Amino acid sequence: MSTTLRNEFKKLQCWLFEAALPRWSKTGVDDARGGFFEKIELNGVPGDGPRRTRLVAWEIYSFIVAVETGWSGSVDEVAAHGLRFFRDRCISAEEPVYSIVSVDGPP
Repeated sequence: MSTTLRNEFKKLQCWLFEAALPRWSKTGVDDARGGFFEKIELNGVPGDGPRRTRLVAWEIYSFIVAVETGWSGSVDEVAAHGLRFFRDRCISAEEPVYSIVSVDGPP
């Protein structure tokens, strides 16, 4: 890996570990209704709306991989929170996975 690429990687990792992941682990988690918000507005307030199942799965995965690659944040609670939402709201009784669920529950 070139020095330039290594430096850019370090900058990205610093932003991810020090800015993005801490913000998403606090502001991006919907404690009231479960799962994760789809976005955080520029003013720092989470945007409300339907939840894409792939986003929920991606958030769970991202936090777990972040810890495995050196992030020192607490991921157990955040990942468990996302997994409960995924299991309870994104998978039907017949086991197909919904692509989108509303914040109130129905797909």
